[in-house]
Amino acid sequence: MTSNNYSFTDLVDIDKIKELLTSFYELTGVISALEDLDGNVFESRDGSVAIGWQNICLNFHRKHPETLKKCIESGTRICDKLKAGEKQSSHICLNGLVDIAVPIYIEGEHLANLFTGQFFFKPPNMEFFRQQAYKYGFDEDEYFDALSKVDVFSEEFIEKAMSFLTNLASVIGEMGLEKKRLLDSKLILQESEERFRSLINNSSDLIRILDKDGRIIFDSPSSKRILGYLEGYFIGKNPLDFVHPDDLERVKMNLCEVYEKRNPEIPTEFRIRRADGEYIPVESVFQNLIGVPGIDGVVVTTHPVIERKRTENMLQFQANILTNVRDCVIVYDVQGRIIYWNNGAETIYGYLEEEIIGKNIEVLYLNRNKHYFKPDLEGILKFGEYNGEWEGKRKDGSKVYVDVRETIMHDVNGKIIGVIGVSKDISERKKAEKQIKRSEAYYRTIFENTGTATIIIEEDTTISLVNAEFEKLYGYSKEEIEGKKSWKEVIAPDYKDKIEEYHNLRRIDPSLAPRNYELKFVDRQGRIKDVFTTVAIIPETKKSLISLLDITDNKIAENKIKESLMEKEVLLREIHHRVKNNLQIISSLLNLQTRCVDGEETINVLKESQNRVKTMAMVHEKLYQSEDLKDVNFKEYIENLVSDLFYSYGVKKGTIDLQIDADDIKMDIDTAIPCGLIINELVTNSLKYAFPCLNKEDIVKVGLKKLQPDKLKLFVSDNGVGLPENLDMENVETLGLKMVKILVNQLKGTLEVDRTNGTRFKIIFKELKYENRI
Repeated sequence: MTSNNYSFTDLVDIDKIKELLTSFYELTGVISALEDLDGNVFESRDGSVAIGWQNICLNFHRKHPETLKKCIESGTRICDKLKAGEKQSSHICLNGLVDIAVPIYIEGEHLANLFTGQFFFKPPNMEFFRQQAYKYGFDEDEYFDALSKVDVFSEEFIEKAMSFLTNLASVIGEMGLEKKRLLDSKLILQESEERFRSLINNSSDLIRILDKDGRIIFDSPSSKRILGYLEGYFIGKNPLDFVHPDDLERVKMNLCEVYEKRNPEIPTEFRIRRADGEYIPVESVFQNLIGVPGIDGVVVTTHPVIERKRTENMLQFQANILTNVRDCVIVYDVQGRIIYWNNGAETIYGYLEEEIIGKNIEVLYLNRNKHYFKPDLEGILKFGEYNGEWEGKRKDGSKVYVDVRETIMHDVNGKIIGVIGVSKDISERKKAEKQIKRSEAYYRTIFENTGTATIIIEEDTTISLVNAEFEKLYGYSKEEIEGKKSWKEVIAPDYKDKIEEYHNLRRIDPSLAPRNYELKFVDRQGRIKDVFTTVAIIPETKKSLISLLDITDNKIAENKIKESLMEKEVLLREIHHRVKNNLQIISSLLNLQTRCVDGEETINVLKESQNRVKTMAMVHEKLYQSEDLKDVNFKEYIENLVSDLFYSYGVKKGTIDLQIDADDIKMDIDTAIPCGLIINELVTNSLKYAFPCLNKEDIVKVGLKKLQPDKLKLFVSDNGVGLPENLDMENVETLGLKMVKILVNQLKGTLEVDRTNGTRFKIIFKELKYENRI
């Protein structure tokens, strides 16, 4: 491992190589190592030059004597092939992983190898590694966990990676060669200077050399292409004269630090003036090489950053969008490390950006969900996305529900570099859903345990939900009904059209159809049942909630009651009819009696008694003719009663004007008979005494008016000679007026007599409450 008495480590910078291999690993995920010809790994200042080696090798294969022996044997085979002159050596190691190595030559001498491997070209043979674990006593779960972390790369990808390592090996060889020549003689320095000049002349960047006074002593040909000035224009000029005024002080200060060797070659961005007067953004690196043969000045390497600035501005614009978007945006790499965190994420989880960047995404998982992380990440990397709801953990340990949409990210070469996730807090929605579920459980309990058969039907009349009571009523199980039976199937044929009409009207406007009605129901055995139905539209839907109460037994009892009532009604009509007939017989007897007595007074007494009997008989006649057998149409009654009185007293038509003014009022028998008798007595008095000399202006008025909901006014008047002036209504002696007073008291009414222009009797009373008879 020597070249002309120089060791490999004397000719190359091991630390720089390690930095390059570390960057290569971070960019590609491909492991690497710098080894001597015997397979030993070189050491840098901070450890061995072995980057990203897999746990399966470090913790298993290189720890067990047998598998370590396989590792050494595999490494020896590769080294032997490279020693034999192969430009690249690769094979499947005895422990099942791919190993590849390329040689490093310095001046044609093979001094070291760049090694890579510990990956697969295709998914591993799990049975092989299961046998490995069994054979060498490895813990299978731990061994397979380490195996799952071994990458699977395509041959095309590895070919590109090996191209880089091959070029790197060549570069290392060249660097070693340059170092060797630098150490050997001035010829190496001269060749290096010429190579440097060649690079400068052919560089796409603007390269200048400034003397000790800051004047340009060399200007690369690219100056014309980048700035538009003629070749040689800048020689002898101060480069600060072309810097934008706003950037001048900063650039001047950086340049002074370079001359003082206090600037660690940090890139400086500023704007420089082109030949057309436009300022363009550039980035320069200053390197103090004063005293170096062939240069002896400050080298300034400058390249335009116009496109990069545009890209940076666009990226900044996009970053601002992501930062200020209200949703949570998180980006993490393929190892799960968080690399981007916006304000929305801070709002949801409570972590500041500086607190969370670099932490594993697992920090946001609830403890009980942590073991799901690896499969979830692998699933996203495999399928390209993940959509779903997830329980996360805030900084304070509280739980948060989020709706997550995650997708993988690729670099410019198509390699997966991480996952971007966009999510939003749905905790309130979840609380609402839980509340809805509780409400659903609450109402389902009510639905299932209500005492009536209850169903829910869809707009197309399909029964979608039933309770246990409906199962009993119909005779089918829920499984046979829900989603399979129509509401129409349970309705008797005579009712189907009407119920279907109600169903359609209810979906137009629920108020158009009755909420409660009775219908005939058909059960599984075809039995017809009477049910009382209550229907309501479920708000915000086209569904109906229907409650059905079996009233079949009630209907049977109701029909029996109706039959009984009909029998009683027939009997009651017969009673009224017979009472009327009996009273009619009494009236006829009194009429016969008048033919068997002498004396006008006696005849008048019998006649008045006959009229009174007729008055009562007429009430019973009206009752058995009425529909309800309880109330008498009193307007008709007055008309018939007064007409009969006029006829009984022989009043000829046109002699006395009869005027009846009665509202359409119905009375029960307890009120009708006293009122009828009062009218009989007062009209009789008018006909007997009011008109001693008949003329065409004689008037008798009879009326009944409703004053209040519970008060009535009865009046009888005439325009005859009036009552005697000495008649005291409080102490009347005549039977007729005595009866009137008694009957008014029976009605609990008041009697007023007006003797102006004839006689007017006004009685105010309330209808008597009907008293049940035994």
